[in-house]
Amino acid sequence: AAAGRRGPPRRWAVPGSPPPADAPVPDVRPAPRAIDLPEGGFDLDAWTRTVITTALAKHQGSPVRTATYLGVTRKVLYTLRKRYGLCAQGEVEDSP
Repeated sequence: AAAGRRGPPRRWAVPGSPPPADAPVPDVRPAPRAIDLPEGGFDLDAWTRTVITTALAKHQGSPVRTATYLGVTRKVLYTLRKRYGLCAQGEVEDSP
């Protein structure tokens, strides 16, 4: 590495060449489809609650896998579950 420069050495690639085998793979998620929202309003809380409930069921209740799937931290998922009444009785957030 050059003096005073931090991080791994730069890699120069030829345009159109494939990335190096050890290059990080970007997290590419499909863009959400356009949706038609109702004229009279939209219950975002009900929609969010349904998404969280469905994602938890998809991952057998695992907060780690559900948070990863939703692209949020476990803490954010716990906060949302608490907000929408989706935590089991006496459940507390586990420390990382």
